[in-house]
Amino acid sequence: MYLQEWSYFCTFTYDDKKHTEDTFKKKLSNCLKHLSSRKGWKYAGVWERSPQNNRLHFHALVYIPDNDLEFVEVKDYSTKTHKMQTTYQKMFGRTPKVMAIHAGLECGLLGGVYKNWDMISFGPTIQNPHSPDERVNIPSVKLFWDYLVETLKNVPQK
Repeated sequence: MYLQEWSYFCTFTYDDKKHTEDTFKKKLSNCLKHLSSRKGWKYAGVWERSPQNNRLHFHALVYIPDNDLEFVEVKDYSTKTHKMQTTYQKMFGRTPKVMAIHAGLECGLLGGVYKNWDMISFGPTIQNPHSPDERVNIPSVKLFWDYLVETLKNVPQK
């Protein structure tokens, strides 16, 4: 594994209504193993307990080889997210990867305060985030920009 190739730092948590601690560990481990073997993802991570509430979560460095746009969804279903997925399919001819991870700082912070907000985080591919070697994949910026502009065209006016 090459440290300069990590795409994301992620913290994975779970919803008590959907998982127990055991099912969360099993499902996340299984998911990461499948993504690694089937899609070429690389990951290195550690399980940790929050000192405040003793809640289990998983921190990971993740490498995703496609340089595709990635989604971070913070709710199970959203009409806005669905519209964005439809726009993505029309523009790029394939289904976007939608991942429920808690790596979007703004969505995590604002979503904790404004629970009725419908949010999604997406952007260009960034390599070595939050390090002196941080850089953006230039072709993905163009894809991101075109996608953002097309998405904004479909936002209903109030």
